[in-house]
Amino acid sequence: MTRVDRIYAEIRSNLLGTLPNFGFALQVDETSGPFGSRYVEFHCEERAVRFLWDGREGWFLLGYCIDLSVEPSPKWEDLYFKKVDIRHSDNEIYEDVERSLAIAIEDLKEKLEGV
Repeated sequence: MTRVDRIYAEIRSNLLGTLPNFGFALQVDETSGPFGSRYVEFHCEERAVRFLWDGREGWFLLGYCIDLSVEPSPKWEDLYFKKVDIRHSDNEIYEDVERSLAIAIEDLKEKLEGV
């Protein structure tokens, strides 16, 4: 398991344990995208949370949408975005990603408590 795989699995697990407490249910769990890309998406009525690893571009994204019904395209707010050069083995980079994503999830929880 690569460092990216482990970070993705940990954050996915965190979201699976946290978001149902706010009424969100898992809607998409895509694990076989091109270049190792994968994402999970949770919905609660018209709101959504998405966590994504883009293997081609090399970035993590945690996003929040307050209204999926907006046409033609709902607006997503980036709660966390970080490009990671997977060729680097620098532990500090991955530790920063893990810490920053944990903080972003705490910020998300505060946002959801206010709804």
